[in-house]
Amino acid sequence: MLLTIGVIAAWEVSLRPIFFAWVDTRYPGESNAQLRWNIKQRFEHFLISFTVDLLVVTMLLRLVHREQRQREEIQRQLYQTSKLASIGELSAGVAHEINNPLNGVINFAQLLKDEERPRSEFEEQMIDGIIEESERIAQIVRGLLTFARADTPELRQVHFADAIKTSIALFGRQFEKDGITVEIDLERDLPLVQADSSRLRQVVVNLISNAHLALKAKTDSSQPKLFRISARRAGRDGEIVHVEFYDNGVGIKAEDLNKVFDPFFTTRRETGGTGLGLSISFGIIRDFGGSIRVESERGKFTRFIIELAAVKSLLTTDYADFV
Repeated sequence: MLLTIGVIAAWEVSLRPIFFAWVDTRYPGESNAQLRWNIKQRFEHFLISFTVDLLVVTMLLRLVHREQRQREEIQRQLYQTSKLASIGELSAGVAHEINNPLNGVINFAQLLKDEERPRSEFEEQMIDGIIEESERIAQIVRGLLTFARADTPELRQVHFADAIKTSIALFGRQFEKDGITVEIDLERDLPLVQADSSRLRQVVVNLISNAHLALKAKTDSSQPKLFRISARRAGRDGEIVHVEFYDNGVGIKAEDLNKVFDPFFTTRRETGGTGLGLSISFGIIRDFGGSIRVESERGKFTRFIIELAAVKSLLTTDYADFV
């Protein structure tokens, strides 16, 4: 498009006067007036035809490039979905096998703790450690079962803004304490989406939590810590609700971008990360018929993008005023 505009501008500004001056010099006199006019007209027609052809080719190339990108994204989503399905089956079996003996460990440790007999401080710490670490394993098992569960979500028409509003409220004090600026930018009269409200909130909470941790880990004080959620209509006819979760935290390494939705992949293993949050979120959004993807640059930013189909409804509510 810019190339086409450049050709037209160059013709009008410089080439056209030069060419017309050459024609006037090459074919002077009244006897050649008609010839000069014909040459100029033909050249004008040639330029118009060439410009139109160039414009069409440019548009076709853009369409081909867009189609190729969409096809690659669909293939990536299909690959991720099939991988999650196979791992989900394995996870369900493993989780059930772990759950029963784990409950026994927790119960036995709790019986020891409740037993009224004198113990040293070291013994008390050991019992508390057994219970605490067992509960952590139990949490991972519950995540596995949630990840592997194949039940059909109860989809209803809900406002994405509701999930954002209730979820961000849980982190208000934490963001304030850690010096993080929060911006909420929601388009007015955002359409409804077809989703399960509790599971949608689960996704939003997970993305907010990840952004909070990334911003807490940021050590560069030259730039204010910023977390922003924006939501707007997208698509040709506004048929998509496009939501972005942006933070300027530590970012994600380029080699890890293709792994963030993989089960058990985490860069926070030492701080208790299980690597299931984004995998579960991916599955939830997939069940809603939508998509979730990530963009990031190490040390600069991370942006998670969720797109869900908008429900065609006359019922709209202004949710932009709650911030």
